[in-house]
Amino acid sequence: MCLLRLGCAGKMSQGRVAVVLVNAFQHQQFGKPGWTAGPASVTARWVDLWLQNETVMAVRDALNHRDLGRASGSFAVVVDVHDVAVLVLSPVGGGS
Repeated sequence: MCLLRLGCAGKMSQGRVAVVLVNAFQHQQFGKPGWTAGPASVTARWVDLWLQNETVMAVRDALNHRDLGRASGSFAVVVDVHDVAVLVLSPVGGGS
């Protein structure tokens, strides 16, 4: 599933969800509302990822091999211009 201006997501085994968040700034969009020319906070919302808001998920940065903590409802990361963040969300407590 591709999310408008945010990236893509896909269901994995054991209730996990892979998420790719994108900062796709384009120079011809400079000055238009909602676009920045540098690092930007990009949010993965559970409602867009087949998850209920109250579901607690462990968040892992798949590119840098780091655990980023737990979240419910949404999770935001700062993504540099023309870059991506790849996250794996895993259910905490055995449910999704």
